[in-house]
Amino acid sequence: LEPAHRPSARERRLLKLFARRLEDVIAVKEMERKTRQSERAFRAILNNVQEAVFIFEPGGRVLEINRSVLRLYRLADREGALGRCFWQDYSGPGCPREEVDGWWAEEAEEESLYLEWPARRPGDGSTFDAEVYFTKMVFSGREALLATVRDVSERRRREDLLRSTFEHTPIGMYIVSGGKFETVNPQFEQLSGYTLEELVGRDSLSLVFPEDREKVRQEAVRMLKGGEARPYEFRLVTKGGGLRWVEETVASWEHEGRRVTLGSVIDVTEKKRFAERLEYISLHDQLTGLYNRAHFEEQLGRLARPGDFPVSVIMADVNGLKLVNDSLGHHRGDELLVACARILQRTLRRSDVVAR
Repeated sequence: LEPAHRPSARERRLLKLFARRLEDVIAVKEMERKTRQSERAFRAILNNVQEAVFIFEPGGRVLEINRSVLRLYRLADREGALGRCFWQDYSGPGCPREEVDGWWAEEAEEESLYLEWPARRPGDGSTFDAEVYFTKMVFSGREALLATVRDVSERRRREDLLRSTFEHTPIGMYIVSGGKFETVNPQFEQLSGYTLEELVGRDSLSLVFPEDREKVRQEAVRMLKGGEARPYEFRLVTKGGGLRWVEETVASWEHEGRRVTLGSVIDVTEKKRFAERLEYISLHDQLTGLYNRAHFEEQLGRLARPGDFPVSVIMADVNGLKLVNDSLGHHRGDELLVACARILQRTLRRSDVVAR
């Protein structure tokens, strides 16, 4: 057997160098494997985001997108979307690029910037209302911007419809936040006598008659907590100090990204007066103003309890009424009945029931 070969010092140095190089290659390969895994994970996360996501250089050149960009901007493939300019190809008129550039250069403390403007589809040039959130990031070793784009066209249409309804409805409407008026429509101005400028920032309960405030507060809280939308009535104090009966409903509403109270108010003063008049007519004799027989019998029913005795009942007749009617006319007979009614009202107590 030949004796084992012992490597020379030079050979040992070469072996050590080869081992280090092999370790470096293995480390690079492992880093590349982890990088590919990270990229796949990043792309999977990116493509699962519902909003359109752009990653682009500060100058605007698009470096990366997610699948939602293709859908929202009606693009055929990813390759055709990359390399375009975010500002020129994907942004419509009124794009506040200067504001974004200023935010980028200032090293602002805020990590994100929120803006709204019309977005542009490069294929057909159509635009849509978009809200965009910008975030600074590092992508592939260089500084970049991440823009998340959401189509808010439908929300804008709803807001425009609500604004038009709010302004032109014949019902008084208002928006309250933190217990204070934010805005009111022209009908509410007309009803209250106050202008929009006078009402903004004012406590909404200051227009409620003091005796009705607790009721209004309780009813509003009940509705805002999801209770039945049941209108309630109260007296509204106008600028001139007058009182108007109103019927109100309230609801929780999202306005400019936050929850507010949306109220609608209908003037029911005349309705209230008419109802009171009908009630009066149903309970009173039209000629004398005394209670009528229906109310008298209702009161007798209430008094038919042992604890209410003794009860006195007086029945009276007007002597010579027929003679007056026949000789002087029915209008004179009516005047005689009215005069007798007034005598009875002055003679008896307010708590007594006088009826014809």
